[in-house]
Amino acid sequence: MSKLGKILREKGPIRKVGVVGMGYVGIPSAVLFAEKFDFVWGFQRASQSSGYKIEMLNNGISPLKGEEPGLEDLIKKVRSDGKFESTSDFSKIRD
Repeated sequence: MSKLGKILREKGPIRKVGVVGMGYVGIPSAVLFAEKFDFVWGFQRASQSSGYKIEMLNNGISPLKGEEPGLEDLIKKVRSDGKFESTSDFSKIRD
């Protein structure tokens, strides 16, 4: 068994997930993980160019400008279920 496998066996099932970077890959990944796991943190730098995504996501709004059918509805669902939150506080990964 791999070292990672041993650690996961000792710690038990994964309940919380952290996804770094709330962009075209991170947002869909985070909300899909939120359907499966107990809670997902979506980490995003609070920069001038992309920090706005944190508030939008926490309000259930997709900041992505392309066509992602169903994504915004899924964001709203996992937010209302209390299973997803976006933040710039990377220390929350310890939770």
